[in-house]
Amino acid sequence: MGKFRDFAEESRDTCWGTHDPGQITESQIALGAVLRIADAVEAMASSYADLERDRDYWRGMYERRNKAVDRVNLSLSAMRGVATKLKKRLTDERRVGYAEGFEDGR
Repeated sequence: MGKFRDFAEESRDTCWGTHDPGQITESQIALGAVLRIADAVEAMASSYADLERDRDYWRGMYERRNKAVDRVNLSLSAMRGVATKLKKRLTDERRVGYAEGFEDGR
């Protein structure tokens, strides 16, 4: 039994052509075209896998950033609420203090 030859590997490694000084046949042209198409399909598949990986990375980054922004917005909202309460308390204390000071004749 002879050595196994993988046609896909063989087509990549072999310089397809002829040493025949005559013209190239239609079947040889068709074979060359099919091999070029096969190489292009392999390159597209590689590019597609890269695109999928990039898409998944950027989708994950987008989701992580959105969660971080939501946390910051929630924290900011809570801080605004605290500031509003403090302002109201300060205003109420000034009113009470003003009224008390006014009654004391100051």
